[in-house]
Amino acid sequence: MLVSDTPKGGDIMAKRITIAGKQHATDTLTRPDALAVALKMSGKQLRGYLRGRYPLNTPERNAMQPGGKASTWSLTPNAIADAVKHFTPKA
Repeated sequence: MLVSDTPKGGDIMAKRITIAGKQHATDTLTRPDALAVALKMSGKQLRGYLRGRYPLNTPERNAMQPGGKASTWSLTPNAIADAVKHFTPKA
Protein backbone atom coordinates (compact mmCIF):
# COMPACT_ATOMS: atom_id res chain seq x y z
CA MET A 1 0.00 0.00 0.00
CA LEU A 2 1.41 3.38 -1.04
CA VAL A 3 0.58 6.33 1.21
CA SER A 4 1.62 9.96 1.39
CA ASP A 5 2.64 11.47 4.72
CA THR A 6 1.50 15.05 5.39
CA PRO A 7 2.88 16.48 8.64
CA LYS A 8 1.58 19.53 10.47
CA GLY A 9 2.18 22.60 8.35
CA GLY A 10 1.09 20.86 5.16
CA ASP A 11 4.51 19.97 3.73
CA ILE A 12 4.43 16.73 1.78
CA MET A 13 7.04 14.23 2.95
CA ALA A 14 8.28 11.17 1.13
CA LYS A 15 5.64 8.63 0.21
CA ARG A 16 5.79 5.40 2.17
CA ILE A 17 5.01 1.87 1.12
CA THR A 18 4.46 -1.24 3.20
CA ILE A 19 6.32 -4.36 2.10
CA ALA A 20 5.93 -7.55 4.15
CA GLY A 21 4.61 -5.56 7.10
CA LYS A 22 7.52 -3.10 7.13
CA GLN A 23 7.23 0.54 6.05
CA HIS A 24 9.77 2.01 3.62
CA ALA A 25 10.10 5.55 2.25
CA THR A 26 9.82 5.33 -1.53
CA ASP A 27 12.79 7.67 -1.92
CA THR A 28 15.00 4.92 -0.41
CA LEU A 29 13.80 2.36 -2.97
CA THR A 30 14.57 4.19 -6.21
CA ARG A 31 17.23 1.70 -7.27
CA PRO A 32 15.99 -1.73 -8.44
CA ASP A 33 18.47 -3.56 -6.20
CA ALA A 34 17.22 -1.71 -3.10
CA LEU A 35 13.61 -2.56 -3.94
CA ALA A 36 14.60 -6.16 -4.71
CA VAL A 37 16.16 -6.51 -1.25
CA ALA A 38 12.94 -5.22 0.35
CA LEU A 39 10.96 -7.69 -1.77
CA LYS A 40 13.42 -10.51 -0.94
CA MET A 41 14.19 -11.28 -4.58
CA SER A 42 17.01 -10.73 -7.07
CA GLY A 43 17.57 -7.37 -8.72
CA LYS A 44 17.93 -9.16 -12.06
CA GLN A 45 14.44 -10.65 -11.75
CA LEU A 46 12.95 -7.27 -10.78
CA ARG A 47 14.67 -5.46 -13.66
CA GLY A 48 13.39 -8.14 -16.07
CA TYR A 49 9.85 -7.53 -14.88
CA LEU A 50 10.26 -3.75 -15.18
CA ARG A 51 11.68 -4.04 -18.71
CA GLY A 52 8.65 -6.09 -19.77
CA ARG A 53 6.17 -3.83 -18.01
CA TYR A 54 7.75 -0.55 -19.14
CA PRO A 55 9.29 -0.89 -22.63
CA LEU A 56 11.98 1.53 -23.83
CA ASN A 57 10.80 4.92 -25.08
CA THR A 58 7.60 5.00 -23.05
CA PRO A 59 7.03 7.97 -20.71
CA GLU A 60 7.30 5.91 -17.51
CA ARG A 61 10.49 4.14 -18.64
CA ASN A 62 12.01 7.42 -19.82
CA ALA A 63 11.34 8.83 -16.35
CA MET A 64 13.13 5.83 -14.79
CA GLN A 65 16.04 5.67 -17.27
CA PRO A 66 16.42 9.16 -18.76
CA GLY A 67 19.73 8.22 -20.38
CA GLY A 68 18.14 5.32 -22.24
CA LYS A 69 19.29 1.73 -22.35
CA ALA A 70 22.29 0.90 -20.11
CA SER A 71 21.82 4.01 -17.96
CA THR A 72 21.16 4.09 -14.22
CA TRP A 73 17.63 3.26 -13.11
CA SER A 74 15.71 5.60 -10.81
CA LEU A 75 12.33 4.04 -10.07
CA THR A 76 9.23 6.21 -9.93
CA PRO A 77 6.71 5.84 -7.08
CA ASN A 78 4.25 4.29 -9.58
CA ALA A 79 6.80 1.68 -10.70
CA ILE A 80 7.64 0.88 -7.07
CA ALA A 81 3.96 0.41 -6.19
CA ASP A 82 3.41 -1.69 -9.32
CA ALA A 83 6.35 -4.00 -8.57
CA VAL A 84 5.33 -4.37 -4.92
CA LYS A 85 1.79 -5.26 -5.93
CA HIS A 86 3.04 -7.75 -8.54
CA PHE A 87 5.59 -9.52 -6.32
CA THR A 88 3.75 -9.45 -2.98
CA PRO A 89 1.98 -12.76 -2.27
CA LYS A 90 -1.79 -12.51 -2.36
CA ALA A 91 -3.44 -13.08 1.01
